[in-house]
Amino acid sequence: MNSCCDPPAVTIKPMRSRPIFAFILFVLLSMSCAGERPAPKIELPPGISLHLPKSDSAGSFFWDRFGGTTNPLTEKAIVVNNWEQIRIQGWLLNSQHTSLAGGVELAIDGKPFQLPYGVSRQDVADAFNNTALTKCGFDTSISAASLGQPGIHRIALRILSPDGQTYTESPQLTITNQRS
Repeated sequence: MNSCCDPPAVTIKPMRSRPIFAFILFVLLSMSCAGERPAPKIELPPGISLHLPKSDSAGSFFWDRFGGTTNPLTEKAIVVNNWEQIRIQGWLLNSQHTSLAGGVELAIDGKPFQLPYGVSRQDVADAFNNTALTKCGFDTSISAASLGQPGIHRIALRILSPDGQTYTESPQLTITNQRS
């Protein structure tokens, strides 16, 4: 009689198919070298700010992270490898800090792409003592390959006004996307 603690009976059969073994070995070896290949390019939806007027008062923001760099706007230049994933994280509000912004875009060499907006940031809502601001965050990852060819790129956040009619832009980051 088997109890609940007895191990199940296992039958090991000799491997008959060496091609399957070779294929599995190939896949495992390919995965171990993945750091040398570009990360899959993540397609971001195109932004709308390209056709909007720029404003000096469309919103305010804080850029928490770009890749492994915290508070990236304090850095003169940031280096990323073409194969790595880059985490982009922060928050944004309207210019009076009373409501959410209309959205956020990442401008790569002047071309805007939409980033997901609406991540919970209780810390920001608490700082402004306004629970309506809780969903003011953005937090996503892109591949460095999404920046374009290896080389120097200019990156900025574009903060859309609550009505979506204007935008303001952060200072630019200088990013070097290298192949190694």
